[in-house]
Amino acid sequence: MKSIRIENMKSLIVSLLLVCLTFASCGKARQSGPLVTKEKVIHPCLLLAAGEEQKIRENLKQSEELRIVEDNIFALAEEALTKEPARYVMEGRRLLSVSQCYLKEVFALAYAYRMTHKQKYLDATVKRLEKASAFSTWNPSHFLDVSEMTIAMAIGYDWLYDKLSEQTKQLVEQAIETKAWDEALSGNYWWDRGNDNWNQVCNTGMVMSALALYDKKPEKARQLIDKYYESIKLPMEAYGPDGGYPESFIYWHYGTGVNGMCNAALRTAGMEPYETEPFLKSAYFYQNMISPTGSFYNFNDAPACGSMHISIHPEIRFTHCYDIGVRETPEVIFDPAIFYFAGVLNDASLLWWPMKLIKKHPDMIRHRMLPLALIFTKDLKITDVKAPTTLTWTCQGITPLYVTRSACNDPNAAFFGVKGGKAHANHGHMDAGSFVFEVDSVRWAVDQGSEDYYSIESMDMDLWNGTQGGDRWKLLSYGNEFHNTIMLNNEQLIAEAYAPITQTFDEGDRRGAVIDLTPVFHNVKQVTRRICLTNERVLEVCDTLTTTKNLPMRWTMLTTKDTKVVVESDSRILLERNGKRLAVEIDAPLKVVTASWPCKADNDYETSDAIAVGFNTQLPANREHVFRVRLVPQP
Repeated sequence: MKSIRIENMKSLIVSLLLVCLTFASCGKARQSGPLVTKEKVIHPCLLLAAGEEQKIRENLKQSEELRIVEDNIFALAEEALTKEPARYVMEGRRLLSVSQCYLKEVFALAYAYRMTHKQKYLDATVKRLEKASAFSTWNPSHFLDVSEMTIAMAIGYDWLYDKLSEQTKQLVEQAIETKAWDEALSGNYWWDRGNDNWNQVCNTGMVMSALALYDKKPEKARQLIDKYYESIKLPMEAYGPDGGYPESFIYWHYGTGVNGMCNAALRTAGMEPYETEPFLKSAYFYQNMISPTGSFYNFNDAPACGSMHISIHPEIRFTHCYDIGVRETPEVIFDPAIFYFAGVLNDASLLWWPMKLIKKHPDMIRHRMLPLALIFTKDLKITDVKAPTTLTWTCQGITPLYVTRSACNDPNAAFFGVKGGKAHANHGHMDAGSFVFEVDSVRWAVDQGSEDYYSIESMDMDLWNGTQGGDRWKLLSYGNEFHNTIMLNNEQLIAEAYAPITQTFDEGDRRGAVIDLTPVFHNVKQVTRRICLTNERVLEVCDTLTTTKNLPMRWTMLTTKDTKVVVESDSRILLERNGKRLAVEIDAPLKVVTASWPCKADNDYETSDAIAVGFNTQLPANREHVFRVRLVPQP
């Protein structure tokens, strides 16, 4: 790792060199800068150095998709010109939507100014810097709010430094120091001790502002950078050992994407980030979670596919500025995060899905950090972005996952994903063994996703209590009753128990995995789920159970409310949607009763409205029972 160049301060050089030696094995060093020293910070030092605008211009000539991205950045900047800066408005315990509004607008306006030097963009940015500086606080009790506001302020301050008045500079410097740095260094917050997206996002705000203001406040800036190097190890461990992101596909976007921005800022300033191999491998987690239709495997706290209720995730919402809201298209949201990995790994195939999304929905990519897509790829040749070729991907770790598909570039291809893990994990659900399945461009087996955090919290429910019997498991979208798995004796799964993926296999016409569900159930000797794609079209779910007591069993699969369901017999259920049909064929060793039933809450703060299909039976004790369910596309 390359340290910051500090003139005439030998002790500080020694300190930083020790940090360098500690983390040198975490990634390849890149020669860039140094732009940051104690004596002077050469602005701009964050993400895009002076003169690198030309690299972006050259790339724009080669890519229609990147030109669409830039068009959207300028559209965001023009929209900002028509509005006053957002006011200080809390939503429950959060100011986050306001902070994200400032980040979106400042980033777009500052980019527009750097590319055009038009005064109107500069003036609008300054107005937002001064407005946010005047806020009484940036809401440190929910520190994500502070961090995203600090990122916005750091970018505006750094990118427009030479054009800002001394008065504006001092306002921003004081605001960052008192509203962000002093709070972060107070020891009153837990985020630097966690292994989740909070650690990544909060560290990023502090690091980027520390780089931008290093010459103004070197001691505090150094403390924040040292704090980052020590604490960022925790979320890096969560990607191990294979690059899976345990919190969900959506939170990969949030935590990993912001983390990528932090890494890029450090490199531009002449430092090397703490970056592990599993973190880099997580790019392929992103790539493989996307299904052939462009939807995604939405386990844990990820929104239901086809609805994209982004507003249910306050950590990634864009209200007051740009709210994706509910839309009909099932594609994944556009996020610049993957562009970071494409650039660092020099793998343009990682951009296959984002580029398709840009072309198909050019007006739906207005992410608050949209300029990063152009910055991250400024050194990458992207004239020929090829489709990925990997059919199967799996990971162990906190949330073990397995996904496979019959083809990569065919929207009608079959796709399924299944998970293990434990419920009491960050953003976890009681869904061990649950799966999703699509074929013929239809998502047949679905996951409901999660609920609106603010709505649940406003009902005085402790949404984040994941212990056994906690409020979290009273919600239909979170407990095991309405996931695509087994329920025994009408009991909750054991929240602290871990269900591992014990085997993966590829037998030519069968590809799949085995999950040991024994630990998550009471009163069982063995429960395993063997799930596989057969003949590239049919999903087969084989459950083997031995209980120590006579227990009622329910086998459940959720589908969307617009699916027509016909229970034809106790061995067959027919599903129909969008002119396509799927048979659920049940081979059971005991008498079963097949049925369909609604998944709808009896309150007004849950949005669950899927349809469940499956069967009920009674399991005699101390005997092995094997149930086979096949999901078969019909002509």
